[in-house]
Amino acid sequence: MATTLRILVSGAGIGGPVAAYWLAKAGHDVTVIERAPVLRKEGQTVDIRKEGLRIIEWMGIREKVDERCTKEAGIRLVDDQERVWAAFPQSGDEGFTSEVEIVRGELSMLLYEISKSQIKYRFGTTIQEFTETENGVNVTLKGPNGQSHETFDVIIAAEGLYSRTRARAFHEDITKPIHSFHLFSASFSVPANENDTLWANGTVYRGKRMTLCRPDGFGRTRIGLSWYDDGPETRAIAHPNTPKEQQKEFVCSRFADLVSESPTLVRFLDGLAKSEDLYLAEIGQTKIPSWSRGRVVLLGDTAYCPSAMTGMGTTAAIAGAYVLAAELVRHPTDHSKAFAEYEAQVRPWIEKIQVIPSARVGLGRPASQFGVNILYWVMYTVSLVVKIGFVSSFLSRFAPSTKQTLPLPPASTFDRSDL
Repeated sequence: MATTLRILVSGAGIGGPVAAYWLAKAGHDVTVIERAPVLRKEGQTVDIRKEGLRIIEWMGIREKVDERCTKEAGIRLVDDQERVWAAFPQSGDEGFTSEVEIVRGELSMLLYEISKSQIKYRFGTTIQEFTETENGVNVTLKGPNGQSHETFDVIIAAEGLYSRTRARAFHEDITKPIHSFHLFSASFSVPANENDTLWANGTVYRGKRMTLCRPDGFGRTRIGLSWYDDGPETRAIAHPNTPKEQQKEFVCSRFADLVSESPTLVRFLDGLAKSEDLYLAEIGQTKIPSWSRGRVVLLGDTAYCPSAMTGMGTTAAIAGAYVLAAELVRHPTDHSKAFAEYEAQVRPWIEKIQVIPSARVGLGRPASQFGVNILYWVMYTVSLVVKIGFVSSFLSRFAPSTKQTLPLPPASTFDRSDL
């Protein structure tokens, strides 16, 4: 008889539900828990590229994803007086804007909708503690109705950059695997107005600050405010348990000195004050020597966050989830081998994706107004070169790296004849 695994997935973002879908398809008993009381719809616009697109096609949701795409035309560099300095149209996987751009919450909802009939989702629930035994892992869960004690074969931690389950499994501080760029981003939405188009507009400000507004395809505009900060206060403010109003006040204070210079920024900060979907997060990478410990395995940002600067975070989460699920299906009685195979296949790909040219971190975040002006002129020149048909090597220092490829197991891996 085929082995049916009892699998606990912690995190109902992107990677967790993808892994759960494929494991359930192969007949395994999957429970997904999420600490938020409801499915989160907030978040920035994310890219899905190459491997990620192939997997969502195999999941049968490519058409629905396309329907919910933002239809972003490309990205423009616009100064604080709304003058366009550079424009980079959507160009498949080789540019700033991918073929598929979708609001993170919309993608999360799609993944939930196609998997909820096969998977047990439990919101407002977290792992309190766990103890491994010879035949499984005993887990204490805390949910809306109190605590429960349950046994699973493996735990998949897909909890994001700050993972409590990772910290418990590896007996380390929650921040230890995080390689910070000291960059933070506040994402939220505002009602679209007559000046908003299908183009994304990015504006760079002195003091290593930037704004980005993007269409979302549903009558709203997604705003991202980002800044450099190497102090501990911002990291504390960015904690998910910090009240939203406190976060809003803090973010506004980071841009307050620029309001008199930028009419667009006034709109953004007014919108932030009224927003109900603020998501404040640190931009960093996760780098950890091993992606598993005992019966706990890490997935997505918890294991290998490449950061928003790579444009590959969502694709990495989807592809990693798929490979992990395939290896658990191939080795249901040997979780250690499954975890080792998963890491052996995905880690080399991830390590290449995580390489970020210094230009993408430094030159894109000038400290002075002089540096901002130089950046505008440089990107103006690059934009002209791209427009006349030449591929600029300089552009590759800023655009996402998509040259690396990850071989994927065939979808037939999940077909079980005994079901």
